[in-house]
Amino acid sequence: MYMEIKQLLKQGFSQTKIAEKLGVSRTTVYRHLKRSPSEMAEWVDSLQYKKKKLDPYKELILSWLRMHPDMSAAQVYDWLQPLYNLMNQLLTAKSVLHIDETYAQIIKRSDGKPAQSNAYNWVCRSVQSEGPIIVLFKSALSRGRAVLEDLIKGFKGTVICDGYSAYGQLPHVQFANCWAHVRRYWLKADSKNGRIGVQYCDRLFHIERKIKHLSPEERLRVRQQEAKPIVDEFMDWIDRSPFFGKNAIAKAAEYTLSRSSELKIFLENGYVAIDNNPAENAIRPNVIGRKNWLFSVSEAGANANAICLSLAETAKANGIDFYQYLVKLMTELPNISFHQHPEILHNYMPWSENIQATCAK
Repeated sequence: MYMEIKQLLKQGFSQTKIAEKLGVSRTTVYRHLKRSPSEMAEWVDSLQYKKKKLDPYKELILSWLRMHPDMSAAQVYDWLQPLYNLMNQLLTAKSVLHIDETYAQIIKRSDGKPAQSNAYNWVCRSVQSEGPIIVLFKSALSRGRAVLEDLIKGFKGTVICDGYSAYGQLPHVQFANCWAHVRRYWLKADSKNGRIGVQYCDRLFHIERKIKHLSPEERLRVRQQEAKPIVDEFMDWIDRSPFFGKNAIAKAAEYTLSRSSELKIFLENGYVAIDNNPAENAIRPNVIGRKNWLFSVSEAGANANAICLSLAETAKANGIDFYQYLVKLMTELPNISFHQHPEILHNYMPWSENIQATCAK
């Protein structure tokens, strides 16, 4: 770019006109003029790193758009949206799902609330024992039950989640609560009884580590034999103990007992995990991103981010290089009549033979 700028200057273009012609900011032109080519190369590398740190997945799409100026961001997301919709359809056909949510920020909100109000990013993840992993993100202005209903519309089965009140009483849906959350409550109760509670949880997690690679049927058998007596003993110990008041130990006891039915579901279903860590791990890139790119300007931007994260995290969970996957999608989807023949999109899911053969890491 340094030589291009120099050439344009010789032709009589101003810095403003050069910036317009090259599609860059005037600041970029100025920096190129003030630095040597070698210094400028270092600066560009640094800038690329910072951009990838801000949002590596969006940066890949932006890089593609810079190389293909005839395409728009709207076109790209129009091609990706059908894949996202198919993933959603396949996800809700499962029988067990992990769900979690975390707060976000959207500046231009349609509900009239100020930009400082919390928006939310929800994540829904399938389990390994039910086929290829699907990770689906959804942006929403609230954390209400209506968002959850829309996210898993048509789903019939078990949702593994934390103890948030929105998770409960949906038709055809059973809610299993997370033992990792229970352990955190007892860990906060830094006392002798708190440590006893943690030890009960640790004994359960020790069993889970031991049976991790077994089939769901075999896991269920071991849980019934080894984990169920520990859970029953733990609940009985809490019930007989004088944990009252508003202190940490009383909160831990109340949290555990009030969710005892939901916490025992993993004992009845070998497909159900003991904790919701897969969903929490899936949503971590969004939490890290919140610290880096800070907010979405519009709801449309937040929705586009959810699509991008869904494809990227599902690709990663299935051993696919997201950049190679994106290149394949952007070069092939525009030339395929998938709107008339939606079944073609199955060949572009990250676990398909087509994608595994060409985009695997």
